[in-house]
Amino acid sequence: SIMRGEGKPMNALVSHLTSAGELLESAGLWDDLWARSDVTSPTLQAGLIAQWLGHFCPAGRRQSGTNAFHALIVEEQGRWLAALPLVEKRSAGVVRMGAWPANQWSDSGDLLLDPAVAPQPVLDALVQAMESLPWQALRLGDVPIATSRWQQTTAALERAALPYHFRPEMQPGRIDTRGDWESYQQTWSRRHRQQVTRHLRALS
Repeated sequence: SIMRGEGKPMNALVSHLTSAGELLESAGLWDDLWARSDVTSPTLQAGLIAQWLGHFCPAGRRQSGTNAFHALIVEEQGRWLAALPLVEKRSAGVVRMGAWPANQWSDSGDLLLDPAVAPQPVLDALVQAMESLPWQALRLGDVPIATSRWQQTTAALERAALPYHFRPEMQPGRIDTRGDWESYQQTWSRRHRQQVTRHLRALS
């Protein structure tokens, strides 16, 4: 059992969904947790995740293991407290890893967590259940690491002595626009100024 925020014991179970069909059968519980969570993206609802799986995980690939769906659920007395949706992908086409059900067209990846419960015991149970997943590593993109739920999750990983690494990627460039255009151009390298001049001449 784990503890509620007010110190009362709670009996939590961790379940494991392994197909879009199982997800749709539990769509009411999943979407109720989504509505209570801090996640606002509609693509994290059960129906849209199942739709993603139907479009991007053909039956043949699911049978071979690639993009197989797995979701970990922490629940208490039929009320879901946390959910983590994952699919299998291959790094460099070889290494099997867990990843978000996400691609360039739709992003259905994040952690759903009920903010009304004490996060530590719920996330400790979730992290412990990661050992039941068929992969030895997860590679998750665009993790909102600054949010409370992910700060609490990294703390749970540390308590479980599970290694993790966070690396910022695709940070947008920023330009100081407090001066005029001519001053800004002076910050360019000589090579860049020459290239811009050449491209402008070609456009003319």
